[in-house]
Amino acid sequence: MPRTFTYGKMVERANGSNGNGHVRQAQNRVYGPSSHLPMRLFSNRYGYGTYGASQSKVALEAWKAASASADEDIIYNLPLLRVRSRDLFMGSPIAGAAVLTLQDNVIGEGLTPIPKINGKVLGLSNSEAAERNEEIKEEFSLFADTVECDWNRRNTFYELTRLAFVNMVISGDVLGLLPLKERRGAVYNTKIRLLEADRVASPDVTLQYDQDYVEGGLVRTFGGVELTDDGEVEAYWISPYHPGSKAIETLEPDDFTRIPAFGEETGKPLAMLVAEMERPEQRRGVPFMSKCLTELKQIQRYVESTTIQNVIKSYFTAFIESALPSSDMFDRLIDDDDLDDLVTRNEYNVKLGPAIINWMRPGDKINFPIGAGPDKEFEPYVVAICKFIGSCLGIPYEILLKQFNASYSASRAALLEFWRRVRVLRRLIINQWCRPIYCAWMMEAISEGVWDAPGFFEDPRVFQAWTKCIWRGDSPGSIDPLKEIIASEKRVKLGVSTLEMESLEINGSDWRANTIQQGIECHFSTENGLTYIRNLDVRGIPIQSLGINEDLLLQEDE
Repeated sequence: MPRTFTYGKMVERANGSNGNGHVRQAQNRVYGPSSHLPMRLFSNRYGYGTYGASQSKVALEAWKAASASADEDIIYNLPLLRVRSRDLFMGSPIAGAAVLTLQDNVIGEGLTPIPKINGKVLGLSNSEAAERNEEIKEEFSLFADTVECDWNRRNTFYELTRLAFVNMVISGDVLGLLPLKERRGAVYNTKIRLLEADRVASPDVTLQYDQDYVEGGLVRTFGGVELTDDGEVEAYWISPYHPGSKAIETLEPDDFTRIPAFGEETGKPLAMLVAEMERPEQRRGVPFMSKCLTELKQIQRYVESTTIQNVIKSYFTAFIESALPSSDMFDRLIDDDDLDDLVTRNEYNVKLGPAIINWMRPGDKINFPIGAGPDKEFEPYVVAICKFIGSCLGIPYEILLKQFNASYSASRAALLEFWRRVRVLRRLIINQWCRPIYCAWMMEAISEGVWDAPGFFEDPRVFQAWTKCIWRGDSPGSIDPLKEIIASEKRVKLGVSTLEMESLEINGSDWRANTIQQGIECHFSTENGLTYIRNLDVRGIPIQSLGINEDLLLQEDE
């Protein structure tokens, strides 16, 4: 009789409980998946034993750190980390700004492929390879530029890329599936289906330790990720419901679906878990904000309390007070009904708001603390905390707060430092998301006979030659465009860069498309009696075409 999937026990483990309501003590101990017995940490008096591993120093003796395998350290804590990260994204301005800043810079409007097939391997000339690259680019747009590529028929490939990235940042990882689905009006049957990280879970979390083990002592299926005997990712287990759904109460282990990571015959990508890993043998990703959740929550509380305080200060509210101990002063001023209401009213029923007048009972007073509140310390404190948060997330505080008050050099340095992190994350999303989808699409196109590609499915070299491409995204932008254009021109002239590299760096454009368009503009300008700007020198004078003296060339050859 299979046991019911109990997601609550996973949350209990995330909160430090052993499932029976008792908090597990983890002082100075390490817990391994192969045994539930704690192992005490020891240190000697040599080397690091007198420094970072010392247990006798006053500054370190109260430091009770505990650690286990990557699975136990991460997966049991993921439900709570995800919930808190999503809460901050929805309610904290700083957390929301951090996530959206990463999304807008890493993905931007989307990552576009520029095919670069290896003509040498495929036996194509340079012109033939360039022509084939344009064909592949146009064919991929038939797949990626419409919502037909989306399983839910809502987003294009580029919008799905933004959605996948933002969920990886907030939830730690996101699962993408590549099923085949025939649909009227769609050129290709390959679809992209995104699943929230919570739905990737083992069929029964209460039976994690009753399963068999693979090489290295790892549990075969843990956190919804199944491994082979030698530790490769083999499949993912999907729950039909979100853990927060009411239907989870009736869920049985047999209701889970097993999705292989790759096809058995062709090796086609079928499922990809997009995540930034931080430890070897790690199966699930960690939300990006996990390392600074405390600081983000505290700064949210600080901003909210300060805002409320300043709003209250802005109210023009009057309080009519009387020091007399009796209500006789109101005789002949108000009628008996109003007098009874004034005398019997609740002393705590005081309202604050614009232009509100409160009548106080005789003898009652209301006082506000004078000088309370962080008026002068607000901005310095917020900026100081944002520096710590930004350093943790790889976002300089100038970028995080959109505050560029320093010099050009300082702002430029902050932008360059930030884009180091952006390039790392962009490469990750390209390798784990864009390229698998591109390869799956290419495999369907080749199998459908769009191009004749002998050896595509048999020879890995031919496969790599066909699927080789670079991915173009939004550029960092320019703080001083003139200086950066001049520097770009000098790099090309010195031979340390190319037009292609500079076009991608400056505005993310394709230099071939730029050149073709410039040729069209030049031809149109000439037909209408105008001089095209590319044919003018720095003084605005037309550049004369250079004639070639063939006699001089013959003399040089002799």
